[in-house]
Amino acid sequence: MSKLTPRHREILLALKNCGSRATTRQIAVKAGLTVNGVSQSLNNSQVLSDYVAQVSDYQGGDTVWELVNPPVEENPKKVAEPNPQMRFKEL
Repeated sequence: MSKLTPRHREILLALKNCGSRATTRQIAVKAGLTVNGVSQSLNNSQVLSDYVAQVSDYQGGDTVWELVNPPVEENPKKVAEPNPQMRFKEL
């Protein structure tokens, strides 16, 4: 499986935030990208085809896409747990 680029991640996150089903235009607005750029990425990326399926084919940003296989974070960032034994320095 190929690695997702930051742009691919933005598109997948936007689609997820749209309820996992949205038009190209809705994805573009949510991601802050152009409709043309999102359309090209969705139509021409073998990487994204592993995660997204085209549900209907319309023109002008109205093609509907669905998230069919959400990506799993390869290296999720761990949030540091507070250490109760750690004390702040007094000034």
